[in-house]
Amino acid sequence: MLIEINSLYLDKDSIVRFKKVLSKIKNCYQDALRSSPIIVSKSDYLPKIYVIPFVRKIVLPDREIFVFNEVFPDPFEEKHAAFFISLLFPEVIEAKFVTAIFAHEFAHLIDLTRHPNRIKELWEKYKGNVGLIYNEFDQKATEYYRHFKEPVKSWLYELDEVPNKNRILNQVIESDAEVREFKDYIHEFPQYLKSKIKTS
Repeated sequence: MLIEINSLYLDKDSIVRFKKVLSKIKNCYQDALRSSPIIVSKSDYLPKIYVIPFVRKIVLPDREIFVFNEVFPDPFEEKHAAFFISLLFPEVIEAKFVTAIFAHEFAHLIDLTRHPNRIKELWEKYKGNVGLIYNEFDQKATEYYRHFKEPVKSWLYELDEVPNKNRILNQVIESDAEVREFKDYIHEFPQYLKSKIKTS
């Protein structure tokens, strides 16, 4: 099945950088897909990858969260999911963790396939507390790690270790990443995605 990697959100300078890591992104996505449970690998639709030029910073009352990759509705086909990966992540992070972060998003897709109202349920459970919603939503994905094949399964658990999370964050931020702040976790980023389509 064709893997579509889209550079819509990149400017000319970023396109040059993107071309240097295109093969790495594709290979890591393929490795994550091959290791995935049958519910993913036998799907009739593969999420597209949109490469974005910045790292998302989600501002919460008690902390900040930096996001390098995320699953959101495809801005062109909202009935399907897509992956949005920060360009700098595959540039500076080793391939096994790029593979693991794609596998983590596949784990989210499995959870959302089995529990399509997950986000709505968490929103109601935590009365809109984004920090708590984010924590549990991410935790639900980890429950599917055990279904992935090795070595990706081990890479997933390794990715979640606090020292590795901190090292990856530092590597990305110290590489002069463009960081863009989003205060509305649920709506602001999708609005950015759609606005970019209208101006392209």
